Amino acid sequence: MSIRDYEISREIERTHDWGEDFYALVMVLMRHADTDNQQKLKAAWPGVWAELEERYNAPAGLLVGEKVRRPGEDLERREDGIYRNGKLVRAYEG
Repeated sequence: MSIRDYEISREIERTHDWGEDFYALVMVLMRHADTDNQQKLKAAWPGVWAELEERYNAPAGLLVGEKVRRPGEDLERREDGIYRNGKLVRAYEG
């Protein structure tokens, strides 16, 4: 590690609600880690790794039954596809 790493950690602490976003930060680390560190993170947080994989492979990162509101749109994942503002925009099987 270096002073640069330390300063970046301070910037993240200063600008984000890292307490609430802890698992989001772990997911970022998992996405960007080298192979050895990724294996360590997977071992430490297997549930977080499983969810990251599931969401990575899910349309829009949404699991069945989830909704997300964004400015100007509401997204929802149902069994048969992704809905935007109540209209089916991407159908899929299984």
